[in-house]
Amino acid sequence: MKIGMVTDSLAHLSFDDMLDTAARLGIRGVEFNAANWTSAPHLNLKALLESAAERRAFMTSVKQRGLEIIALNASGNQLHPTEGETQSAAVYTLGYGNGQGFWKDFCYRLRMAGYDGWLSIEHEDVMLSREEGVKKSVELLQAVAPFEASDYQPQEF
Repeated sequence: MKIGMVTDSLAHLSFDDMLDTAARLGIRGVEFNAANWTSAPHLNLKALLESAAERRAFMTSVKQRGLEIIALNASGNQLHPTEGETQSAAVYTLGYGNGQGFWKDFCYRLRMAGYDGWLSIEHEDVMLSREEGVKKSVELLQAVAPFEASDYQPQEF
């Protein structure tokens, strides 16, 4: 499995600072927020659509830090105009709402089901700073997620 991050998790940082921070924290992929319930602070969609040079510079910035683009996120549309007024959810940093045991079991069961893809962090916990919340989430996933492929083979008798 590989650790990624939704870029709005560090929306307060500039594009370059967000990429530098993601790489420093051990994140391998970034999921850029592109539309809907975001100001898309790290993605100027209009400029990228209009300019090949902008697209090259964008990709170079990501690749220079050893990161991959894992998704363009345009989610967040509520199903009904009043849903946002009546629906609320508690959002916790990984390890705070559910402990390490929960996430270890969760990641193990993903592996048992054949999943070996991205685990994307979306930090929205208002009790921790953005960087601390992302850092703690990365540390938890690094501690519990299986990263190497199984090399188990039954012994021959």
